[in-house]
Amino acid sequence: MALITWNPWWLLGVPISGPLGAAGHHIFRDGGISLRESTSSPEVVWFVSRMLWRILRGTYPSDIARARERLEALRAAPPAT
Repeated sequence: MALITWNPWWLLGVPISGPLGAAGHHIFRDGGISLRESTSSPEVVWFVSRMLWRILRGTYPSDIARARERLEALRAAPPAT
C-alpha cells in the first residue's frame, strides 16, 4: 500500500500488526499464540492485516459462522480409510 499510495505511513503496519494481534489474543483469552512468533513472522503481518480488513468491512462474523459450519461438517464426515 505504501508503494501504491506513496504514503509511508502504511509501513507502520508491519511492526504494529504482530503486537496488535497478540494483544487481541490476550484480550479474548486465546492463549494459543506465541509472542515471539507474533512479533517476528511475516505471515502474521499478512494475516493480521487481512483480519483487520475483514473486521472493518463487517464480514468477519459471517466468516466465523462459515468456518464453524465447515468444522462441523468435517467432524461429522466419516474418517478416511
